[in-house]
Parts: sequence; C-alpha cells; structure tokens
Amino acid sequence: MKSRVERFIDQLAASSFGLKEARNDVHSASVGNEAVAPLTLLALGHRLADDAARSDAERNEAAFDTIERAFADGDPDLSAASGRVIEAAVARAVDLETWPDLRLRFGERSGAHALNCIALDR
Repeated sequence: MKSRVERFIDQLAASSFGLKEARNDVHSASVGNEAVAPLTLLALGHRLADDAARSDAERNEAAFDTIERAFADGDPDLSAASGRVIEAAVARAVDLETWPDLRLRFGERSGAHALNCIALDR
C-alpha cells in the first residue's frame, strides 16, 4: 500500500507531462530506495519552477492546488513533502530570476512557506 507521500508524488506527477517526466527520471536512476522520495520531491520542485518560467508552459494550476492541499493537510509527513517541493521550486525560481512570478502561483499557506524560504535565504 502506498504512503500518503507516495500518493502526493503521484498526484503531482499526474498534473503535467513535465512533472511526470521528472518523477520518472528519478525513478529510473540507480539510487537507493531511501533516496527516491527526497530526490523525486527535489526534481518535482525544480521542474515546476522550470515549467512556470517558460512563456509557452501550461499554467499547471492543478499542481499548485495539489501542493497547497498537501501543505495545509495537517499530516506532518505530507506537509514536509510538499514543503520540500516548495523549497526546491523557490530555489530554482531564484536562480532563474522568476521568483516574483512563481510566488503568485502558490496558495495561501504554501505561498507563506515560499516567502519564509526567501526570508531565510537572505
């Protein structure tokens, strides 16, 4: 039976071709089982920011809704997993200089976490 974190990863990956590709790339890499989830969360966050930065990218609202629901869920593992995706997306968006645009896409609670990531980085 899949954990809630694994289901979150699957839901997020199902929201766009790019996110599905990012998840599959990690799953096909030769990493230990313990590293799969953290690396997948990192890859999903990076790809979310990469896709959001492209002007021709789909407006993947489903992904941001999934992140918001998971972050606000109250399950500590699920909140931590969605937090890792947020943190990876913020870091990538800062590198790409697209942070202001990405910030507007997050929900209320996930957006507050994203802002905390920026504040802690300074």
